[in-house]
Amino acid sequence: MTESNIKKVALVGGGVIGGGWATRCLANGLEVVLTDPRPEARDYVETMVADAWPVLEDAGLVSENKGELHFAQDIAQAVQDADFVQENVPEREELKISV
Repeated sequence: MTESNIKKVALVGGGVIGGGWATRCLANGLEVVLTDPRPEARDYVETMVADAWPVLEDAGLVSENKGELHFAQDIAQAVQDADFVQENVPEREELKISV
């Protein structure tokens, strides 16, 4: 496996898909900045990561250094200085266009 230049990932949307991406990125030692307009998204993603973490550890899928999870107020703040941006909003055309 080759080393990646990606160190900081911005995730737009913190539902099931965004939470899954956050967990996987953290397990690979990446810094994750997530934004979601829903007030409950932070707790949801933090719980998702905590629930999945022991399974990932048992499977040997966690790097030496766990990444850091941060939450941003909006998309502009989330993507600032990001090396990679992943959009995870619901499959609604008007929402995808607005993002």
